[in-house]
Amino acid sequence: MTQLPYYDRPLDSYADHIICHVRQNREGYWRAVLDCGITSSVSDPDFATHGYGATAEEAAERCASAIRQNARGIGKFAPAPVLRDGYDLKFRLMRHWEKKERFETFGRDPNAVVSLALAGAERDQWKLASERWVEWVESTRVIEFEFQLLMAEGFHWIREKDASASDVRESVLEGLRRIFKSDKRAIAGPGDETWGLVEARIDQMLLDHDSSPSFPR
Repeated sequence: MTQLPYYDRPLDSYADHIICHVRQNREGYWRAVLDCGITSSVSDPDFATHGYGATAEEAAERCASAIRQNARGIGKFAPAPVLRDGYDLKFRLMRHWEKKERFETFGRDPNAVVSLALAGAERDQWKLASERWVEWVESTRVIEFEFQLLMAEGFHWIREKDASASDVRESVLEGLRRIFKSDKRAIAGPGDETWGLVEARIDQMLLDHDSSPSFPR
């Protein structure tokens, strides 16, 4: 059976931990919020519902239940603007959720990758060119998220199709060039140091993968 494109799928076809961003706090409890993507705040300000739990699954289930009810129009002021059947839901959220599913297919924890991308600006591993701080932060998060997806796919091809490290390296670099050129979210372009830094990261991750089958962080 042909799978529907992400924007034609019903909300209930996405798992709880996919529509939520789930992370652990310092006290050891888990908190889940509606995952609206990498740019701006992950939790939509018009939909402040969250779920807490002793496990990631419990937190995601509680938050996702509130999300699904709100999307059905249950509750005061429901549905929230971002959960209405329109552009934001279909082409912003569901696009992001489908990419989270792909991470899971490739053996990565999608919520851990979201957290990693959100912290990307703190590590400043990209040295993007931008004079605007917000533009630089959001572009760094987008590029980090997409880079991690390209690498996850590359390692998948190494494991499943016996692809060479050099083929993966070139595929990732080509994917990044395409994102810098066409992804409207990645407003800040590469700086003078960007390509040298990313090539070094790719080479190190490929070396780490050779010595350990687990995907490097």
